[in-house]
Amino acid sequence: MKQEPLYDLKTRVSSYWELASKASMVTESMTHLFRKRYADILADRREFQQECGDLIWSAGDREQARAKVQIAGTHSLESYTWRWAWDNPTIESLLLEDAENARLYGVVHGIDDLTQPVWECSKDHAWVMAAIVFYLNKGRTVFVEQYEHLEIYMIIKCIDRASDTQMK
Repeated sequence: MKQEPLYDLKTRVSSYWELASKASMVTESMTHLFRKRYADILADRREFQQECGDLIWSAGDREQARAKVQIAGTHSLESYTWRWAWDNPTIESLLLEDAENARLYGVVHGIDDLTQPVWECSKDHAWVMAAIVFYLNKGRTVFVEQYEHLEIYMIIKCIDRASDTQMK
């Protein structure tokens, strides 16, 4: 079931830079809290199961935590380009909703960075793109996973520790 965007399309920030600034500030704060709360598992082994949208942390044979994620996009460390998840045919469709909501916001408000599928981008700017996706869709945190020359920017929607009884 497709969720409705968590922002009002009629509400416009005064500029793209105001959106980027607010999104970055909130994301940095939430990411700091997330890292503090989950510091004991973040260094452990991770497995990303794209077919179901799960990011799993484990130690040995024991699962420690499982998170539901969306993918904002990828940043290439070779070509220094950002590619939106909604433009990437290798990403499962169930992981595109948050990125697609950001694209729609960009269309409505004329923000090219949110609507152009691939463009030249620094690592810092890639973080801002993920922060905007996080901010517009009310995620829990941004998590970056690197595979070879590619950084995958994920939005953690909820996380469940193996000892927890419900998703948080």
